[in-house]
Amino acid sequence: MTTPILTPDTILAALALGEDEDWEFESARGGIPASLWETVSAMANTRGGTVVLGVVQKNGHFEVQGLRRPNKARQQLLDLANSGDKISAKLFGPGDLRLMSVEGLQVLAVCIPRAGRRQRPVYVGHNPLLGTYRRGGEGDYRCNDFEV
Repeated sequence: MTTPILTPDTILAALALGEDEDWEFESARGGIPASLWETVSAMANTRGGTVVLGVVQKNGHFEVQGLRRPNKARQQLLDLANSGDKISAKLFGPGDLRLMSVEGLQVLAVCIPRAGRRQRPVYVGHNPLLGTYRRGGEGDYRCNDFEV
């Protein structure tokens, strides 16, 4: 997947279309959601994608909610991604995280690359048989032993 050029307009257009294989939206109002790592695994094991933190789903459509502490969320995400405790591969760094203002509110866009063949499978935690995911449409699905 080619990483899209992320602008507020790109994000608004993606919000209008909804989640898909390469777009995911998360609230993150209470901090980095635990389910984010399943999405990181799934996107890295398929084609890559973009996760936007600071968006909530209401009545079947997505709305920009913003992040309470965007700089803290960015640093927390980087710390977790590089700790080795959350995800098996280091997939993104500071240049892949973009804080931006959308509709006057701060969101954090995370560009997740497709993992290289020597990195795959990318899994959550420490056991690839329990923590490997793939992306299908707008969902993240745990891989079975054969898929891993």
